[in-house]
Amino acid sequence: MMTYVIANCNIKDAEKFAEYGALAAPTFAPFGGQLLQKGKLTATLAGPSGAAVTAIFAFDNPEAAMAWYASAAYQALLPLRDAACEMSLSIYSTP
Repeated sequence: MMTYVIANCNIKDAEKFAEYGALAAPTFAPFGGQLLQKGKLTATLAGPSGAAVTAIFAFDNPEAAMAWYASAAYQALLPLRDAACEMSLSIYSTP
């Protein structure tokens, strides 16, 4: 079951956000995760506007995505992440 982690971010500190991104990137590989897309908000077509930056990551299944999030390597980055941005992370799976 293909699973996607959607990260929506509003950046508070661009320098810390860049550092967080560089440190977070290698934490995906042990769980089979890969970055599919990252982009900045271009326009809002309907509803309230979303985050300034959105990233989409793919995993083979929800268990792998949850294991990545719970991993010691990623959990160690939470203070930096929280200093760098306001982020929501959601998991979506295909049937």
